[in-house]
Amino acid sequence: MTTKNTTLYKKWLVWGMLLLATGNNASAQSGSYIRKGDLHFENHSYYEAAQCYEKFLNPSLRNGAVEPYVQRKISYSDKTATTSKPADIWYKLGECYLLLNMYTLAEKSYRQAIQLDSIQQMPAFLKLAVCEWSNGKLADAEKHLNQLAASKEVDASLRNQAAKALESLQWTKQQLQNSEPFATVSKLNAGSNFANGIYAPFITNLNGQLVFTAISKEQAKQSPLYINGIYAVQWNDSITAAPAVLQHSDEWHYGTASFTSDGKYMYLTAKKVKGTNSSCIMVAIKDKQGNWSTPVALNAIVNVPGYNSMQPFINAEGNRLLFSSNQPGGIGGNDLWMADIDAAGKVVKANNLGSVINTPADEEAPFYQANSQTLVFASNGRIGMGGFDLYSSKGEGVHWQTPVNLGYPVNSLKNDIYFFSNATNDILQHALISSDRESDCCLQLYAVTQKPASVKPAPPVAEKVPVTPETPMAVPDTVATPVTPEQVGLKSVTLEMAVRFAFNKSTLDKSGRTVLDSLVQMMKEDTTAIVDITGHTDAEGAAAYNLRLSRARVNSCLEYLKTKGIDTTRVNKDVYGDTRPVAANKIGEKDNPTGRQENRRVEIKVKYTKQ
Repeated sequence: MTTKNTTLYKKWLVWGMLLLATGNNASAQSGSYIRKGDLHFENHSYYEAAQCYEKFLNPSLRNGAVEPYVQRKISYSDKTATTSKPADIWYKLGECYLLLNMYTLAEKSYRQAIQLDSIQQMPAFLKLAVCEWSNGKLADAEKHLNQLAASKEVDASLRNQAAKALESLQWTKQQLQNSEPFATVSKLNAGSNFANGIYAPFITNLNGQLVFTAISKEQAKQSPLYINGIYAVQWNDSITAAPAVLQHSDEWHYGTASFTSDGKYMYLTAKKVKGTNSSCIMVAIKDKQGNWSTPVALNAIVNVPGYNSMQPFINAEGNRLLFSSNQPGGIGGNDLWMADIDAAGKVVKANNLGSVINTPADEEAPFYQANSQTLVFASNGRIGMGGFDLYSSKGEGVHWQTPVNLGYPVNSLKNDIYFFSNATNDILQHALISSDRESDCCLQLYAVTQKPASVKPAPPVAEKVPVTPETPMAVPDTVATPVTPEQVGLKSVTLEMAVRFAFNKSTLDKSGRTVLDSLVQMMKEDTTAIVDITGHTDAEGAAAYNLRLSRARVNSCLEYLKTKGIDTTRVNKDVYGDTRPVAANKIGEKDNPTGRQENRRVEIKVKYTKQ
């Protein structure tokens, strides 16, 4: 697809002279482009709408061939009401490109709208900041957000949106300043088989295939429309063969497939190619010959008429379905829901996951790892790095812990969505995500590789030494081998250890699990041991957020202890956020990464009272 010359006609005077010079016929023709564009926009055909607005703004494009994103004829009436103010058309053009995630072109369009009419186009300042942010121009985005937040010429809602965006922007800057990324994120080479992006990965347990959504070039040659389909390829940490078609139809867009562990049932999103109907969730069944049936829509408990239901994730047993929907009964926008499925494959009830997970904005693309009881999903309604970010939360059913942003580099300045991991415990091992971080518009697949945590030598075990406020006591990183009071010749001793965490993370790494394994052995050997666990963070971020993060870290430790058979009612727990550092977060005005790393911890104190 090509788009040219989006920054012409910078002056209203030049605009007026051009209209006068073209005469009445040209004016009528120009108006038809606006009317066509408006109707395409209403029909959610944003690229086609953009081409119409571009032709209106730049007459030199009117005789050239334009490759559309989706080719579709549309009827219109010359009597259709529309606006012809240039600033409004530039704003509409920006909306088209923003909805297509084409941030560079959107930025130019919003900037032009503001130049022509900065008073009436105040909402464009927020959209411009979003585009600058996505394009890595954080200083420019911050300037425009501050300008909007301080303006008395806009309503309170717009100012509040700007203030919230500024909070996310500051958090983003902190993420990017982190000198020690906990993972690498690398783009997968999908070859030249696809016309646009590929996204929504799922690795099947049965035959190790990577399944994803895409638009095939071969399929596009056979149809005048660009249609999403579902494809599969053998997965060995790379895409080396030509993918096979699993589901494709000239009438339906298919995508976001999820499979039961036996490989017999495929749940997927479907939307009619033509028309403005809502998306729905369907299921296909594999026969004995290995062929998939034509997908059939689930009942109205999931697919509420007139509303979108999409992005299903089915559990291994096939009796519980997570999905995203804007159906009634939600918090706002697209929410995450959970549906129960009976033995006959019928949906019997569906529940909203609640306000801990859902926000008034959009929550989408759920993934659930049963072993660790971890939900991963995408949201654009929380503190994040831009667009959709990925978040994790521990829990099950409708009971969830406060979600934690997966952080940079898993999240980027653009959209990060559709998480999948085929690991058994640590969600960031063998993980795939979809992101448009390196693209002008389209999602691509990326592999996430978590870096191994460095393990420091075990410190000597000693009896607790009283300290004064002037001499803060450092907390040891780990205890490799449990030591009993009998071994050190004491009747009573307090042992101290700590579990360390990556920046803004509450996920246990290998060294953290080693520490907790030592604790498990001690608690099993001495059932009278008194255990205190406290959660802490470094000083980055707001106090309320750090308190939530420290609680999430404590909960991660408790959940791990439960998996090892420990009754966690034996554990005293508390959280302090960033209020009890054991090292300096800053030295003067300079950031102290080593000190902040020491402060990102869960402290564990074990007191033996055994005689």
